[in-house]
Amino acid sequence: MTATTATTVAILVAAVGLILLAVLPRWRAGAVRPVAVSDHDDVDPEQLITAAIDSSRLDGACLVLVLGSLTSTSDATVLAGRRSTLLLSQLAKQDPTPDEVVAMDEHVVCLVTAATREQVAAESAAMVDRLQQRVRSQEDGLPDGLVLRTGTASSPADGVTPGELVRAAAASLYGTTARREEPPPRGNAAPSTPVRRRSDVIRLPEPIDTLEVAYQPKVSFVDGSLVGAEALVRWPAADGLQVPAQAIVDLARAAGRLRELTDVVMRQAAGHCARMRDAGFTVPISINLTGDDVADPRFPERLDIVLRDHDLSRDSLVLEVTETALLTREVEALGVIPELAEMGTRVSVDDFGTGYSSLSHLRRFPIHEIKIDMSFVDRMVLEPLDAVIVRSIIEMGHGLGMDVVAEGVETADTWAVLAELGTDIAQGHHVMRATDPATFLAWARFRRLRHTPAASSDQPGG
Repeated sequence: MTATTATTVAILVAAVGLILLAVLPRWRAGAVRPVAVSDHDDVDPEQLITAAIDSSRLDGACLVLVLGSLTSTSDATVLAGRRSTLLLSQLAKQDPTPDEVVAMDEHVVCLVTAATREQVAAESAAMVDRLQQRVRSQEDGLPDGLVLRTGTASSPADGVTPGELVRAAAASLYGTTARREEPPPRGNAAPSTPVRRRSDVIRLPEPIDTLEVAYQPKVSFVDGSLVGAEALVRWPAADGLQVPAQAIVDLARAAGRLRELTDVVMRQAAGHCARMRDAGFTVPISINLTGDDVADPRFPERLDIVLRDHDLSRDSLVLEVTETALLTREVEALGVIPELAEMGTRVSVDDFGTGYSSLSHLRRFPIHEIKIDMSFVDRMVLEPLDAVIVRSIIEMGHGLGMDVVAEGVETADTWAVLAELGTDIAQGHHVMRATDPATFLAWARFRRLRHTPAASSDQPGG
């Protein structure tokens, strides 16, 4: 068999396996059963919300948009990738109230209509209470320590466009729901620490560059060497609040400051990359781009300015973008992503397998790396279906000449299986949790002194 034929076969095998992604949401939530509610995984959420607004206006009905997300109180972060979105959407689809349920980034949007304002308010509130109870009861196989956070907005009172309603719901979610976030203690257990400690309105800190960035290392499966890190935004520690990263993103979106947020993370990541270089490490730092960034024709210039300011090469920062962002902003992204690649900047598809799951964008865009979403990785040892998906993604990525990163590598067993499958790079708590720049540098130095090949040990040297 020739090399070309072998590559073609590998891609075909992987593509067959990835077909499972289209039906995976029907099984992934375990005890959470799918119901006969229309699925809109292939529809732009904005279009769906627009249709609902227009329909309610024609019918003379009142519309309420409920924006919800699941958060783990154990580490005050949004659950892995889109796993939380999947769990919550399946729960919402089983409820009799919402007319439509659709995922939007790490959130679920429920659209409720009724004849009067009072009726729609009562029905949406009752729906939220039912969902809260199901999350707290764990009867659906949900893990302990989850909190459902919701925000609502009504049309036309809070807006007449999807953007206005989502911004209003996000402001409600992150501005006035702190008291609803803490689940009741079970048994003699101490009350869980709430994600936020104040009940007043939460806004982005001023200046916005007081936001902090933590770094989680990425290591090679071959020899355990440090090959990169991901920059993760954090709320200022001095403020005393515990605000999840996704909440920060949503606050920036509601305030129309997503590009500012990206620039803050990009500048701090470049500074950390320069400090690591001065300490003798070559550590490319990955930053997450929003849909606004990939659609911004000035983004390559924004990136170039940051790199020049820190005397960094074009491959010092890796740009991570989700499948959803690529597909929903495809026209604009086709003008931006290729330009970035021509500059010598690597582009990575984040949370692969959880978005539109289309293979076409891997052909249209110059992609260098794909990151398997942790919702597959953290269950693959126990779930044969997830293992098939992971194997297929690895084979497809390699067949297309891409590096494959596994996110959410939490245990030695998961590390061993992924290493056997030929995964290139690991990221997760089994290696190290995200940490501040000084601790990251100290860890890297210590690791270099005592480094042993990860492939020969259950522990990757972290």
